[in-house]
Amino acid sequence: MFSGWSTALWALVTLCGASPLASPPNTLSNTRTLTHIVHQFDNGTWVENIASRANGKLLVTLLDRPELYEIDPRNPNATRLVHNFSGYTSLFGVSETSQDVFAVAAGNFSSAEGPVAGSFAIWRVALDRQGEVEVLKVTDIPDAVFLNGMTSLPAPSVDILVGDSTHGVVYRVDIATGQYSVALRDETFLPPHNASLPIGINGIRIHDQHLYYSNTFRQLFGRIPLNTSTGAALGPYEVIGTDFKIDDFAIDERNSTYAAAGFVNEVFKITQRGKTRLVVGKTDSSSVLGATSAALGRTWLDKDVLYITTSGGQASVLDGVSIEGGKVVALFLN
Repeated sequence: MFSGWSTALWALVTLCGASPLASPPNTLSNTRTLTHIVHQFDNGTWVENIASRANGKLLVTLLDRPELYEIDPRNPNATRLVHNFSGYTSLFGVSETSQDVFAVAAGNFSSAEGPVAGSFAIWRVALDRQGEVEVLKVTDIPDAVFLNGMTSLPAPSVDILVGDSTHGVVYRVDIATGQYSVALRDETFLPPHNASLPIGINGIRIHDQHLYYSNTFRQLFGRIPLNTSTGAALGPYEVIGTDFKIDDFAIDERNSTYAAAGFVNEVFKITQRGKTRLVVGKTDSSSVLGATSAALGRTWLDKDVLYITTSGGQASVLDGVSIEGGKVVALFLN
């Protein structure tokens, strides 16, 4: 493990410029990948979702308690609690709606009982350069059973799309007024009838005039051509690939998807044609134990860094490895 961000970057430069290492970290299909633990929480912590800020800092939501944290990859010791959303048990999706203003989904959930229908709400969190925080409730969504993945419509809109994993719909929420409505609905959003937890549509991301989405227990990855002003579908729902039991994901400028597959402790790359390649982790590795989500860095320093959140293995099976605290891992893509 590297002692800090600058050390990790130095190691990356060394790896690229020096002679081949005898045992390069995480060598997969002749591709060297370098990972670095940015921050690890105490045992029992489940890091659920992540968003990157323009200043290089990261916001992460927790599932095991209703807390939003800010993590600075350049100074992990400065990790701070942004807000505790008392009255809820868990936080889920987080997405930036305008510069340094984020929407957060909060609700009640337990691994034993699942989501509590009618308990979910959308909140607005505004941060400034001085570290001040303003937190306001946008709206309750009593119709929702399980709000989960979230993405933002492009500027100038400040609206979000948020998926209901159980109902198999995507809501559009106006962050300014609190008004909401069902924007998208499809059979491929629904969980299978025999799902142990009612999780269908999970991660969602808008990219290149499409909404990309994962359905965890149907094990599929798909996309929809999208009217990015209204959030409405402009064409048929396309299944890119199946046998993908993935959670959330990030998409880069080259249209490659980096998907967190926490049940098998992996992150893999998905092409537009549905081809996959393992990037980091495997069933007998704890490097991304219980991967839950991913976000790309936004500064010149970390634009090729994928930040991965984990549950610490609370929903995965790994022989011989104990459950650990959820963490944020930096994966250097180039």
